[in-house]
Amino acid sequence: MFSFRRIDQRTSFFIRCPHRLQYADDTLIIVQGGDSQAKWLKEILTVFEFTIGLSINFSKSTFVPIAMNDFESQRIASILNC
Repeated sequence: MFSFRRIDQRTSFFIRCPHRLQYADDTLIIVQGGDSQAKWLKEILTVFEFTIGLSINFSKSTFVPIAMNDFESQRIASILNC
């Protein structure tokens, strides 16, 4: 589990990220489904982009829902823009 502290709001939040796999410039991130996890993941990736100066092409990213209904899947995909 990762722990992050938001500087602007001075609050801590946690995102469960039990599995991640990296190979060259590809990254696989497995998180528990839900709006809040998707929003935090998106924020973390956006801060990474801003900090490092690299760009994440969310339109080329793939979201693969497991054991999730279509409504939830579409909502989370729209949060992640993929």
